[in-house]
Amino acid sequence: MPALDTTASLWILGGVQLLGITSAWTARLSEGSVHQAMCQRFFFLGLVLMGLATMVTAAARPGMLLTSATTLAVSLLVVICDFKHAERSAWTLSEF
Repeated sequence: MPALDTTASLWILGGVQLLGITSAWTARLSEGSVHQAMCQRFFFLGLVLMGLATMVTAAARPGMLLTSATTLAVSLLVVICDFKHAERSAWTLSEF
């Protein structure tokens, strides 16, 4: 299998990372809308691609592993974290 040149592999890796972060924010911002299911599928596609990119960079370019792993972790945190929690609950210590 012929190896990709450095420029092409960096562009592919950057595109996958951009897709991953974009899909995570899209999934988070579509919460409760009619497009939520479609955006979640888009995120899962991005998640699979980022996972594959992380495994490939771990094997082929260990120096790029940190970038791929960080993007994977950040996108997972974006989807899991509840940013609207502060708006919904205004509890005080007396309610605790």
